[in-house]
Amino acid sequence: MPGADGLPPQTGAGQHICESIFPGNMIIWNYRYGPAWTFRSARQIWLIPVKEFHCRIQTGSSGTVRSTGFGPAVPERVMLIRAEKERDRAAVHDLNRSAFETSLEADLVDALREQAQPAVSLVAEDGGVVIGHIMFSPVSLPDYPGSKIMGLAPMAVATDRRGKGIGSALVRFGLERCRQMGFGAVVVLGHPVYYPCFGFTPASRFGIGCEYEAPDEAFMVMELHPGYLRGLSGTVKYHPAFQNAG
Repeated sequence: MPGADGLPPQTGAGQHICESIFPGNMIIWNYRYGPAWTFRSARQIWLIPVKEFHCRIQTGSSGTVRSTGFGPAVPERVMLIRAEKERDRAAVHDLNRSAFETSLEADLVDALREQAQPAVSLVAEDGGVVIGHIMFSPVSLPDYPGSKIMGLAPMAVATDRRGKGIGSALVRFGLERCRQMGFGAVVVLGHPVYYPCFGFTPASRFGIGCEYEAPDEAFMVMELHPGYLRGLSGTVKYHPAFQNAG
């Protein structure tokens, strides 16, 4: 519910959150990435542009989203984050090809999809067009074969849609999906300023290293279950498809 200032209660850096009318769902106003409500359900996320704070979001039985109360009507066109489907594969390949300098990442996604299971592959869709993609695939600690850790890579957002919170939504929903699948932690080799926003910290603090040469602060890990990494250490090994792509 809104606070005394008319805004949802603040819970963290740059975000105000209010509970949805459905248990377990939340609506997030993200100031850092611009004007969009983020509606999260058990399976999907919608980023819904709005113009005012005073807006209640409701969903119908068909999954449609509308606003009631003081706010403006929510546009019928919303961005949807969902699991990748077979029909998305060509679009996902093209997106990754255009987002990076070479086709290595696009080819890597194709290889991981076929070879690395269980994998998490999500797309951001707007108006039927795939504008974002993220992938998580299992990694290993050789001395702890029973560990369940995912590696985040790669992630791509259409160049004309960057800076709007799409990548952040993909990361957050992907992390939650990995947690639901029983994985205890996620590693990422990425920007040391961006990923800590989600809870990632340098993996070296847990005695965990990367098989690839990288700055200490760039290889990070996040526990999906508190204390999961206690007693684990060693060098993370990625799926062989990563070596083939390199």
